[in-house]
Amino acid sequence: MTITCYMCDELGTTKEHVPPKCLFPEAKDVEGDKNHKINLITVPSCDTHNTAKSKDDVYLLFFLAANILSNDISKKHFSSKIMRAVQRTPHVFADFAKKNTPVMLVNDEGEEIHTAAIEIDRERFDSAITHIAHGIYYHKYKTSFSGSTTVFTEGLMDLGNEDSVNFNEKVQGLGKMIDMYMKDTPIEGNNTDIFTYQVNQDTNNKQTLIRLNFYGEFKMAAILKSV
Repeated sequence: MTITCYMCDELGTTKEHVPPKCLFPEAKDVEGDKNHKINLITVPSCDTHNTAKSKDDVYLLFFLAANILSNDISKKHFSSKIMRAVQRTPHVFADFAKKNTPVMLVNDEGEEIHTAAIEIDRERFDSAITHIAHGIYYHKYKTSFSGSTTVFTEGLMDLGNEDSVNFNEKVQGLGKMIDMYMKDTPIEGNNTDIFTYQVNQDTNNKQTLIRLNFYGEFKMAAILKSV
């Protein structure tokens, strides 16, 4: 039996973690010494779609863990493992956050939060999410996906739009609609503080909606449209 890559028709000669293993903190980097690197999902992969994208995995980790929506585990992960990596290779992470703008947010209790908005390379970010969505699809259906993929992320805000407030409200509204649509779809994942997912396949429309949730509240969705 020939095993092919989860992303292409090449031979699956390696195993790819879905999502990347680096997103799961080691016990020493979080309180309670809980092991979050257990029962991780792996899928067959060619070398190009595994080791060759390791820098994009680190890029994804940096922005997910730094996001204000992420939970306490993410923040501890960021202040420990990621900060050690920043100290080792400061030029790499300086490039990640080279464009940032100070912002002030107000939480549900009315408290002001002073933070920074970091400009993201959406093509690179969406590519990383696309790989995860395809990996989940392969894990669920034991075959690679062929077709178009659209990534939707309400965990990111647009500050460059002329009408950013209305634009972001529409994005948040669409996210709530996705939650409602997926409310009866089982939530899966063995490390719920780090990553959960839902998969809803509409065979009539040849479409699969994959809901991804990282670090508690950083939500996004991938719409996979078959050819």
